[in-house]
Amino acid sequence: LMIKTIKNNKGSIVVIFALLISSLIMACAVSVEMSYSRTQLSKLQLITDSIAISAYYDTENYCDTSNETCDTNSMLINAKSNLQKNNCKNSDGSLCDVTITYPYNGNTSLIQISVSQTDYTLFLSTLINNLNNSQSAFLKTSVIPIKIPSP
Repeated sequence: LMIKTIKNNKGSIVVIFALLISSLIMACAVSVEMSYSRTQLSKLQLITDSIAISAYYDTENYCDTSNETCDTNSMLINAKSNLQKNNCKNSDGSLCDVTITYPYNGNTSLIQISVSQTDYTLFLSTLINNLNNSQSAFLKTSVIPIKIPSP
């Protein structure tokens, strides 16, 4: 009786195939999502760097090194304009978020630029984050020195 059971393995390949194909599909989905995520992070870093370079030159006009003050509101307006030019949008169509922190870690010669982008198109990240009740977002930051005006 035991020998007949072992020899009768019709259909067992279907179970193995189903397990393998589902694993393969999951691996492909994860790799596509990771690739998309890396591409988005790379684009966001380029935009953040662009805003940081622009802000560096803005510091000459909006920062007073003798009083250790900076008009971050004017710099923020220029940064948002830069976001619009670079077409940095969240998945809902709104503009990406940008924050300018001055002074950075108490250092009055540094400014931090942070750009974040919310993206709900990532299936696995959104699924996991919905379980945690949080948003799926990319964040990039740059720290720049204040440009000291030439005499």
